[in-house]
Amino acid sequence: MPVLTAKRKDSVGSADRLPRNVWALSWVSFFNDTASEMSYWLLPQFLVGALGAGPMAFGLIEGAAETVSSFGRLLSGWLSDRLRRRRPLVGAGYTVANIVKPCLAVASSWGQVFWIRFADRAAKGFRGAPRDALLADSVSSAHRGAAFGLRQAMDTAGAVLGPLSALALLPFFSGDVRRVFWLAAIPGAVCILLVWLGVSEVRPAEAAKHGASSAGLAGAVTWNTSLVVMLVAVGLFSLGNSSDLFLILRAQNLGVHAVLAPGLGLLFNLVYTLLSWPAGKLSD
Repeated sequence: MPVLTAKRKDSVGSADRLPRNVWALSWVSFFNDTASEMSYWLLPQFLVGALGAGPMAFGLIEGAAETVSSFGRLLSGWLSDRLRRRRPLVGAGYTVANIVKPCLAVASSWGQVFWIRFADRAAKGFRGAPRDALLADSVSSAHRGAAFGLRQAMDTAGAVLGPLSALALLPFFSGDVRRVFWLAAIPGAVCILLVWLGVSEVRPAEAAKHGASSAGLAGAVTWNTSLVVMLVAVGLFSLGNSSDLFLILRAQNLGVHAVLAPGLGLLFNLVYTLLSWPAGKLSD
């Protein structure tokens, strides 16, 4: 297979005419989130109803998953700068995530779900920073907000289609969530094909090369007041933020039927989708 390499584009004509790489990464995000969200909003029902797990298991699963995801971003971002290659890391992250997700269909204990989620979130963290760097390298700075807005909009559009698919499939399968987990492998397979066949490598700027070769993992970051303030704000928000699984569990405690849980995700992601791209373009 030929190595796909693209030159960085300094001009794309208009904010609405973004490079092919931006669209390819956006479609990868779309199919990946379709697969993820078909399963994610059914996890509380599956953990409680089929596996007998309680809130403590929820906290352990999601806490470990988000922790490994955060550390994965830090490591993979630095590694992609040092190697000056983003695409293999991005491809590996999406591939691992979409291989392990269908394993939920054969899980027989919440401990197995723990390791499946752990691997899924580790892969997400590992691909996140290189993917964003590749996206930034693929477009001019004048249209960067639009590019990130498009990717986020497509990502969340998949997160709308995923719950919709789950809502449609559950009655057809008589509420058997394991069959929905199996079918989620279809958009996951499309995601894997797209990331390896449709996404091109874009060499980072020379400044990134010099910075990565002369600094360690922490030293590669240029610290300034704005960056510190932003990181503190994100950290405080993260401390007060909880997993959506707890929101679903709370909704079920208040009388929302378990099979309607994907509808909660549908509403959340629909609003997200409608605002992401316009907000990105507005920032430009």
